[in-house]
Amino acid sequence: MSAPEIVLNGSPRRWRPDESIESLVSSIVTSSRGIAVALDHEVVPRSEWATTVVEPGAVIEIVTAAAGG
Repeated sequence: MSAPEIVLNGSPRRWRPDESIESLVSSIVTSSRGIAVALDHEVVPRSEWATTVVEPGAVIEIVTAAAGG
């Protein structure tokens, strides 16, 4: 049986059920500084990343703040 999928920044990605947003972010970036996460079009406060579970079919957007002009 294959792992369920989520949509991460517009692309399908296999993901382990019952993993948290914190796990997902740490699997992608080395530092979560300047990162914001939306789950199914709702921003998830950083204080809730460890307890917010990513369910199969979830739509996740991870964005990074960038300085410049």
